[in-house]
Amino acid sequence: MSRDFNMALGSYMYTLLTGDCALEGEPEPSDPTSSEWRSWMAHKVGYTTAWDLMYMEGVTPCYGAP
Repeated sequence: MSRDFNMALGSYMYTLLTGDCALEGEPEPSDPTSSEWRSWMAHKVGYTTAWDLMYMEGVTPCYGAP
């Protein structure tokens, strides 16, 4: 599997277990073509997916509305 997929999966599992956001307070990288942005987005996708599954809400405390 790819590194970004593993990051998304890890963020998903971490959120399901703890209910916390692993990237809280970290700003979105400015260059959407960079690998740093892809890693940040993988964390965000994992977190928001787990949060939506747990609470059935479209708003997360870490990122707000999707």
